[in-house]
Amino acid sequence: MTGSQLEDNHPEHDGLNEGPEMLYARMVDAQPSEREPNFQSDNARSFYMGESFSLSFVVNSIYNNSGHGTSVKRHYPIPTNVSEHARDAAEGLKHSDPATISYLEMRGSFSLPPQDVRNELIRVFFTSFHPAYPVLDRQAFSALYREERVSFLVLQTIFFLAFTSCSDDLVERAGYPNRLTARRTCYLRAKALYDMDYEKDKVQLTAVLFLLGFWWEGPEDQKDTWHWLGSAIGLAQTLGMHRSTANSGMRPSHQSLWKRIWWSIYTRDRHAAASLGRPTRIKDEDCDVEMLNKSDFLIDQDFDNNLICEQHDFHVNYTIEMSKLAAILGKVLTEQFAPRRYGIGDNRETLLQELNQFEFQLPLQLRRQPVDETMTASFWSCMLHASYHNCQILLFRPGGPQSAFLGEVESEKRAMIAADLTTRIAEDLLAAGTLSYGQLHLVPAIFAALSIHSVAIRRKDPIRRQLAENRARQCMLAMSELAKSWPVAGWILRLFINLMKKLTDQNVRYDSNLDRSRQDRTGYRGDSSMDSPSAATRSGTTRTMQMGHGLGNLINQPVEADQLSARVEEWNAIQQSDQLLSDVIWAPDQNNFDFDLLFQGQSNGSLPFNFGSLAETFVPEYVDTGIQHASNRNIDHLLAESSG
Repeated sequence: MTGSQLEDNHPEHDGLNEGPEMLYARMVDAQPSEREPNFQSDNARSFYMGESFSLSFVVNSIYNNSGHGTSVKRHYPIPTNVSEHARDAAEGLKHSDPATISYLEMRGSFSLPPQDVRNELIRVFFTSFHPAYPVLDRQAFSALYREERVSFLVLQTIFFLAFTSCSDDLVERAGYPNRLTARRTCYLRAKALYDMDYEKDKVQLTAVLFLLGFWWEGPEDQKDTWHWLGSAIGLAQTLGMHRSTANSGMRPSHQSLWKRIWWSIYTRDRHAAASLGRPTRIKDEDCDVEMLNKSDFLIDQDFDNNLICEQHDFHVNYTIEMSKLAAILGKVLTEQFAPRRYGIGDNRETLLQELNQFEFQLPLQLRRQPVDETMTASFWSCMLHASYHNCQILLFRPGGPQSAFLGEVESEKRAMIAADLTTRIAEDLLAAGTLSYGQLHLVPAIFAALSIHSVAIRRKDPIRRQLAENRARQCMLAMSELAKSWPVAGWILRLFINLMKKLTDQNVRYDSNLDRSRQDRTGYRGDSSMDSPSAATRSGTTRTMQMGHGLGNLINQPVEADQLSARVEEWNAIQQSDQLLSDVIWAPDQNNFDFDLLFQGQSNGSLPFNFGSLAETFVPEYVDTGIQHASNRNIDHLLAESSG
């Protein structure tokens, strides 16, 4: 009898659990056979071996007669005896270590809100957040929740995100004084569970780490979005989620869940890198996982419909298309901002074609359409297009490397159009009352639009400057609303209040020229700018935007016919003489431009939004059929709300 046979027959290896130190040995101690562990068990654990790993070379050389090749397995099930030992040890620590339990109880990690509040928070999460990032198995979650066996780490993480967008009433019913306290409490409870190694299921832990990546309370937080996202990426790559599992022997449902988790992480990696100005952590050349398809969303359909919202086609299409767009965004970041980009040639024309093709092939449900008060296809279309226009701005914004195929003026024009369309999305969501449910990537998208508007405000052309000021005003209102859910929006809002005050001071000298021009051409004198009593027809519904100054005064005051005619003629002359402005206004998908924004009244002969005297600042009132969003609050008050 050989030494290996003696070892295999030793009582220590006859059905007894072994420690993790035996993992490598058990990967090569027998040839593949019926004895080989597989992934068919619900509790199966996997071990990823990349190409450069010597153990991978040994295993594949011996058993596959090849040290390389696309068909070589990279994901191996961990032998049952080793896997069960690790799981038993983890469960023992989790349930029997008094110090750990005492600490977690002190942190409140096992405390849950009342059952009815708990159910509503779960519904909020699966309605507003899960469709964008489907990292949880709804079927498994529903079953465990009914049996009261759901991981406390998963629950506290779900509550943390649900408090981001739930109603104020639900926050109060949960026993918290405000949304920020509720978010922070649940986040800290989840963090305590993670720090104590409470969760040992690495797939579920990857999903939780990803979800914790939406925490960011302060600019100097050490464990912020970037930290948690990096942890999720690291664990996902350790498991091999970035690699194809087609040849792994995994159950199809596990493969699909892995893909959903990976592409959610991938998308956030691109969004975070773009918004924070940092390099992407995930490199495309390291990945060969397949793109999502509709079958990946059919694996967990048997869930509690009273707890989890129904999955629609537009949910599935949104996730798939956002993943595709994230791949293009990564290329834009490399082309435009990588330090060594100059060695790879000018690929912006190719990227422009990719963006155009992406928009052209979008499913009908995700094309821009009238926005209503529901979170149906139109809402998710807005989420997708906000990211799409942000990608355009990053590709074309002024100050970037010059392109051989696109001149500076043309690039700036495209960036302005994208900023305008982003602002329109923010306006539509504000009017519908659904902006508070917006995904986090709306914040950097509106930030990018504000940046373009700020550049336009510095132009000497008074009409273009006024238009940019009004657009900036709408973006700032959107930021104030988003700040209630995402604190980072409040930081940006403060930045632009200070910036716009400075820009106002720089632009005052142009205002007298504008006033003289009006007087010469219209004979009209007054504090308000020339206004048009036009109504913007948007999404099949007439929406009148009445600002605190200007248009409201014009509507409420009699205007002589010859004065009105003169103003319309003036607008026509401007529109014909300024081709760039004309192109921006009459660009495709912008034929429902808001004239009210252009002909905005000015209380001080300068800005319609008087950043110099914030106490008297008004924000716009939207009036729509069945929808009314009125807010005549000054920015100081908005800031107080966002900081609370």
